[in-house]
Amino acid sequence: MTFKLFNFQEEALINCEGFLFNSVLKNGLCIIPTAGGKSVIIAKLASKITKEKALFIVPSVELLEQNLKAMRNEGLDVSVFSASMGAKDKGQLTIATMGSLFGRGKEFKEFGYNM
Repeated sequence: MTFKLFNFQEEALINCEGFLFNSVLKNGLCIIPTAGGKSVIIAKLASKITKEKALFIVPSVELLEQNLKAMRNEGLDVSVFSASMGAKDKGQLTIATMGSLFGRGKEFKEFGYNM
């Protein structure tokens, strides 16, 4: 089941895509208010990354679960790298908690997108 975006979510998605796929800059920021549907926007963005491996980094297991559910609702095959979830898998699209990545930066060099 894919989600239908509201106009403000569609605009945020377009701006994020423009930055990720067309900018020479390395760092960006997309601000969306609480309950604004960030997980849905992230899932839509993840579905557009097809050529390089992507790593989505979240600060907590609760946000990992929320984003993982949204990504899977988009039909994405997502690997989980999180001690809290009992999984240390890497794939084309991986979602991870920050704590599980601590001190392991070299293991994730092959990922073209780190978000």
